[in-house]
Amino acid sequence: MHTSQRLRKTDLRISLALYPLLSGRKLKKHFACTGEISLSGDILGVVGLLPKIIAAKEIGVKILFLPKSNEKEVLRDVPKNVIANLEIAFLETFDQAVHLAFFNSIL
Repeated sequence: MHTSQRLRKTDLRISLALYPLLSGRKLKKHFACTGEISLSGDILGVVGLLPKIIAAKEIGVKILFLPKSNEKEVLRDVPKNVIANLEIAFLETFDQAVHLAFFNSIL
């Protein structure tokens, strides 16, 4: 990946972790997320979701925030017993992630 491409996006987890420092709001517990955010706020798809979902479930995560662009892949390729008892929110924008993580709703 070229340096210029790296500068055009950031990690969703890091961005959500920094939000409380700026807003004073507390982050919801028991959720995990993955994805990258473009400079325009879009959540970009990622690869290698199965091991991430399994790891999240093993440590007791109840809610997953995943990129909307990965929805078909997850529903098609991840075994049903792996995603059973998980609430998965497929998100398109950073604003949606913030509202779900801090306000318990999606725009």
